[in-house]
Amino acid sequence: MRIILCLFFLTFVKGVKSQNTIVEYTVQQDDQQYSDYLVYNQIELYNIIIAHKSFKNYLELINDKEYLESVRYTSGSKRNVDSNTFYIIPRAIGKQKFEVLEDNVPNFKWKISDKQETVLNYPCRIAYTEFRGRNYKAWFTTEIPKSLGPWKFFGLPGLILKVQDEDLKFIYTAVRIDFNSSEFIPQKFVKYFQNNTKITSYKDFIKLDNIYSTELVEKYRANLPAGVVLGETPAIRSLSIERTFEWEKQPEKP
Repeated sequence: MRIILCLFFLTFVKGVKSQNTIVEYTVQQDDQQYSDYLVYNQIELYNIIIAHKSFKNYLELINDKEYLESVRYTSGSKRNVDSNTFYIIPRAIGKQKFEVLEDNVPNFKWKISDKQETVLNYPCRIAYTEFRGRNYKAWFTTEIPKSLGPWKFFGLPGLILKVQDEDLKFIYTAVRIDFNSSEFIPQKFVKYFQNNTKITSYKDFIKLDNIYSTELVEKYRANLPAGVVLGETPAIRSLSIERTFEWEKQPEKP
């Protein structure tokens, strides 16, 4: 695994100074709004999530001293453009911290319709898919023939400019595209993946997260005052963007 990561970092160093395309998405998650920057070149792509502050554009972001120098506000993922494996900067589970998560995302099973709409002045086709417990509608344009998109979305014959789940809980909308940009990928991301090479599988992370969340609910119930009855609580991951997983449908190996 370390050999693979070392090779990945070598190709990354070459890509940092190459021409990048930068797509800025506005993300609407219930009442919260934040930015997701998709930065890609011929070798790799990054999803850089910015939720702590609003920036006018990517240039303002990479010139923000507080953002660049703080170990905080580092959130997102990376992968090679020809790979389904995402390397994710994770949050902690309680007091347990992790370095990098490895998520092998299965191929999306898209159904492309004949419907067409315009997003960011690009003619788009509409496609539908189900992914990890949610149904999605996506707008993609073949005028930008890159099989990429925000978050973990990919697999359409054109760049995804907008995607939303059917409950409108998660909406990604492209608001700006900068082609052949010489703007760099923040060095804090480069250093993070160089300095943190301990890999945890996404499957193991989700299992630990589910156990921790279940224990929190049980502790809360146990500490309720006498006579107080807690109504039915929603399923552990019902509010998460990923509610179910492909491995849950597979029988456990003996």
